[in-house]
Amino acid sequence: MTFSKKILLGCVLLALGLCVAQISGNSILIFGILGAYLILLGWGCSEDFTLPVLLFFLPWAQLLKAAPGTSSFFTLGWFLICFMNLFKQTRFRKYHILIALAMLTLTLFSKLLDGNFLSFDYISFIALLLMLPVIKDEGRSEKYGFFTTSSFFALGVVMAGLCAKYLAGYSNISKYINVESYLTITRMAGFYSDSNFYSAQITAALAGVMVAVLKEKKKQRTVFLAVMLLLLLYCGLLSASKSFAVVAVLMLVLWLICVFRMQGRIWLKITLLSATGAVVIAIVAFSLFSDLFDVFVTRFSTASSASDLTTGRVDIWQNYLERLWSDAKLLLLGKGFTKDNLGGSASHSTPIQLVYQLGLIGTALMLVWSACFFGDLPRWGDNCKKQWLSTAILLTGTLLPWFALDFLFFNEFFLLQWYLFVCLRELRSEQGSYAVAATGS
Repeated sequence: MTFSKKILLGCVLLALGLCVAQISGNSILIFGILGAYLILLGWGCSEDFTLPVLLFFLPWAQLLKAAPGTSSFFTLGWFLICFMNLFKQTRFRKYHILIALAMLTLTLFSKLLDGNFLSFDYISFIALLLMLPVIKDEGRSEKYGFFTTSSFFALGVVMAGLCAKYLAGYSNISKYINVESYLTITRMAGFYSDSNFYSAQITAALAGVMVAVLKEKKKQRTVFLAVMLLLLLYCGLLSASKSFAVVAVLMLVLWLICVFRMQGRIWLKITLLSATGAVVIAIVAFSLFSDLFDVFVTRFSTASSASDLTTGRVDIWQNYLERLWSDAKLLLLGKGFTKDNLGGSASHSTPIQLVYQLGLIGTALMLVWSACFFGDLPRWGDNCKKQWLSTAILLTGTLLPWFALDFLFFNEFFLLQWYLFVCLRELRSEQGSYAVAATGS
């Protein structure tokens, strides 16, 4: 058994054990599982295999707690990884040291002006600004790539979604599950309290799987990816999220263009188009999907304005922008990364939240940090220029939901950037196993 399969087996068994522990309510068993999670993550980190483990457990982050309302061990795992990388052969670069120091100075000054205090979230944010560019270098070991990363992520999302659906009847675990019901609409959110955050994880995993299906040549892997694609679609429909529907349709259009423009591999093209048609028929004809599809029709058909269509987000965005425009200190310096929502409502937009929390100065620093973070990607080669549609699918599934959700205080903010980096790196690598042109010129 390969190392990746051993780690995956460990992840699956640990996730199932986590469900059993939370259902039982036994504190000793729960802490034992949480400790085992840190051990598994530490093992992965020691073998330069951190990202797949983190992606698998991202949908389980809310369940990785000793009790509802306590800190997640998923966040504690970030500190474990940062600590372990201090003792590995790390390569600190000037850009992330300087940007982290500049962000620290800026946010502390803003906190001082407002009289705000330090928080666990704030310390995590500064630590990851400094350490993530170092941690991501583990990808140079080539122990995992596009297929492995997407597979771990997809399987984690699917398992979490299905376990939440079928274990919601247990009182101890129902505390971690949010089911929103009104009129004829029922929305599932996995183990998250917000179905839109849940659906954003699904679209990110779905994007990776959709691109991997186009690139994969091994039949067993292709079948596995196809099954994951269907299950991710089902979980996305359970969320009844309008943003999921919009993002999924955009990705599907791009994906079908990729299939039509695929050169050679005629049987794969026929198979993919036939499978797509079969899925569409299943959604329309079978009750398992059609009932869920009807929920989306109801949600979109009842929207009579831009505010209704965005579930009030347009009004919230306007309130935040007006507040920023009327306060020079807030516009330039922000809140200093302090949890403080305007009028008790989240901004529902990562770009707006960046300015609200970090100001224009801090947002500029964050954009420079991200540009440097992705600056390590290989340069586009002639062969890789044909991958622009695959790149568009990844960007759409991973980043488009950020415009309707504020991820700044969540694990997704850094982790999905790392995930996107790994996927794009392999697409750009002419010698990579997925560098075969699949989209035509």
